[in-house]
Amino acid sequence: MARRLTVTPSAVSQYLRVLHATGLVTRARHGRHVLYRRSRLGDQLAAPAHGPLRPRSVNGLPPAPPAGGPPGTAGRSRRTG
Repeated sequence: MARRLTVTPSAVSQYLRVLHATGLVTRARHGRHVLYRRSRLGDQLAAPAHGPLRPRSVNGLPPAPPAGGPPGTAGRSRRTG
């Protein structure tokens, strides 16, 4: 796992320890190995609640259109010509 994520084995161990402490994974010892699995809570949090996020209507009005232009360009005027 450490190699695949390009982090140190001790970093993976620390992350798994935190995930276990918060109830997101379970662990079981098998000889010298400790196996981690996502818990029921982890499964629930990882599952999409209602599919992909979509804009919602408010008070029967259609959702607002997305903001135009790339991020960071608000307030800039466009030159044509």
